[in-house]
Amino acid sequence: MTTPPLRARGKPSEARHYCWAESAALDRINRTLGTTDAAFGLAVYLALCRFSSENQNCPELELTINQVAGLAGLSYNTTKRILLSLSDAAIITRREAKRTRGQLHQPPHTYIMLRIGQPRV
Repeated sequence: MTTPPLRARGKPSEARHYCWAESAALDRINRTLGTTDAAFGLAVYLALCRFSSENQNCPELELTINQVAGLAGLSYNTTKRILLSLSDAAIITRREAKRTRGQLHQPPHTYIMLRIGQPRV
């Protein structure tokens, strides 16, 4: 019995979507968030990267914490804590949406993915 040849992942196309993440941001998450939180931080950051990529790589994302938690596969409380840590580490910034009187649900916040690395010369 022969095994089929391995196929490399290839390139993005209409049928095959990819997301991109800045390597410097991944490095900063690993350096600044600590062992356990770095794993959660990577999950949350990659969830934001995926959402950005699905929206024409827009760096400003309107999402609720529940939406980010669902994409990252984490709980609401962990996601909220990690989003604050990513903001403290200057990886993202957040414009908080305020709930108005009579509004049942928290509106989505705006998360802005910040440029981390310097251009290579």
